[in-house]
Amino acid sequence: MIETLELGWNTLFEALNNLEGKDLLKAVLIRGESHFIIEAIERQLAHYAYHIGQIVYIGKQIKVRIGKA
Repeated sequence: MIETLELGWNTLFEALNNLEGKDLLKAVLIRGESHFIIEAIERQLAHYAYHIGQIVYIGKQIKVRIGKA
């Protein structure tokens, strides 16, 4: 699982490192909606934060249940 996670992050950072300033104002489609690349990056970061929050929540729930065992 860690290898898959690291591969995903490495892919992200490689893509970001290949961007130039002028690329940030190019448009990309996300679910049929046009976004500048900079907006798409911001959107994705917020999405990651949401999922990290879910993981933390689940971890806390597991900790509470194990503590009661």
